[in-house]
Amino acid sequence: MKKILYVYGGPDFHPSEAAGRLLQQMLAADGRFALETTADLDAFSRLPEGDYAAVVIYTTGFDDQLTGERERGLLQFVLNGGGVVGVHSALASFRQSRPYVEMMGGEFVRHPEWYTFTVSLVDREHYITTRVPDFTIGDELYMLKSYDPAKVHLLMQTPWQGQQMPLGHTKEYGRGRVVYLGNGHDMRAWTHPTFQKLLIRAIAWATGANKPEARVRVGLLGYGPAFNMGKGHADWMGAIEGMEVVAMCDASPARVEAAKQELPGLQGYFTDVSEMLKMPGLDLVTIILPHNLHAEYAVRCLEAGMHVITEKPFCITVAEANAMIDAARRNGRMLSVFHNRRWDDDYLAIKDIIARGLIGEIYRIEAFAGSHGHPGFWWRSEKAISGGVMYDWGAHILDWILGLVPSPIKQITGDLQKRVWHSVTNEDHGEAWIRFENGVIADLVMSNIAASKRPKWVIYGTRGSLEYDWDWGQEIRLHSNVSG
Repeated sequence: MKKILYVYGGPDFHPSEAAGRLLQQMLAADGRFALETTADLDAFSRLPEGDYAAVVIYTTGFDDQLTGERERGLLQFVLNGGGVVGVHSALASFRQSRPYVEMMGGEFVRHPEWYTFTVSLVDREHYITTRVPDFTIGDELYMLKSYDPAKVHLLMQTPWQGQQMPLGHTKEYGRGRVVYLGNGHDMRAWTHPTFQKLLIRAIAWATGANKPEARVRVGLLGYGPAFNMGKGHADWMGAIEGMEVVAMCDASPARVEAAKQELPGLQGYFTDVSEMLKMPGLDLVTIILPHNLHAEYAVRCLEAGMHVITEKPFCITVAEANAMIDAARRNGRMLSVFHNRRWDDDYLAIKDIIARGLIGEIYRIEAFAGSHGHPGFWWRSEKAISGGVMYDWGAHILDWILGLVPSPIKQITGDLQKRVWHSVTNEDHGEAWIRFENGVIADLVMSNIAASKRPKWVIYGTRGSLEYDWDWGQEIRLHSNVSG
């Protein structure tokens, strides 16, 4: 693992210490970096003697405190090949050090009040920004001076009063790499998923990562007819720059024939996964199988040297999840789960409402999916295959909840009931109560015997609440006392 130093400090309106704890969690999950955090500015002077690959700076002020020794240590570190990532108020720090300002590519001069704005990508081909869409974020917008666009490589910008304000750039400094990300005023910005993606990529680029020239060659494992998933995944990946579906595998010869009709021109069509895994140049396998097969085949693919993406849910048991993660780490391969509903309109709107502070601090989430009706005779209704009533739409909703609550889980309790639909083995009704370390409670209900529907979402905050039903296209009902 590459060692990263995180230097923080300054007034409390920038949560630099809390952001460091979050970054530690992010990098631990990423698996490529080990983070050390410090508020000791003398750490800059010791950088050339350490074995750090990069330093992340999220400080505010200290304008005259980059002493000669500290300045020399930091500049020498970068000139000799180290990386530096400055976040937000890194350009409002150490401003009496002109070499620091020159290295970072600018300095803070003023900002308007916190507001919501769109970040537009200027360079969509850079390692840091590839496949990242324009995004909306609530944040402070820093205006810069001592900024020369000819001396930096601009990544992002946003309009302000007839001008385009830079929001992120890179530059070379000696043998080292410098990145500045303009977002990051508070934890609302730090928990924004696109900001987190950009920050991790910025650290990776600063430590030497480059955009691969070769395309990622993908094999589909599973081509069942339900929801046309196989064709869907092929189309989605085919639309992504740098990805190419080259093979498919399904145990059913009929489904292989269907793939030949729907996906002509693949380099391989297989009924045996062992044969597909022998295919030269295959990089990644996307698993589109029933839930009970995810773990077995993910481990097989990882042991064969493949990167792996599974359809949701990731797997069924904790033991299976641990085995999959262990196999990925042991073989140095990427392992992920496909969550296509992170971009649903209602979810994105709810995230925006919360980020704006319109209902205050969340303390309770109620989520529901269900009705009163037979679940149907197919594998998703059989517990040994599907995992049970909580594992289908429940995987989407739980992923949403985790995206709304930036805190580790402290405790989970639940209840399952089997009362009506005895012709299938899934439970009829399930409920999970999740307590997070920050005190938030989430109540998730999945049911096939709920004659009276609850709203899809009821979210309570200290300054208001919101509700949203399952009827597509409905408005979110917002109750806000923010104005007093």
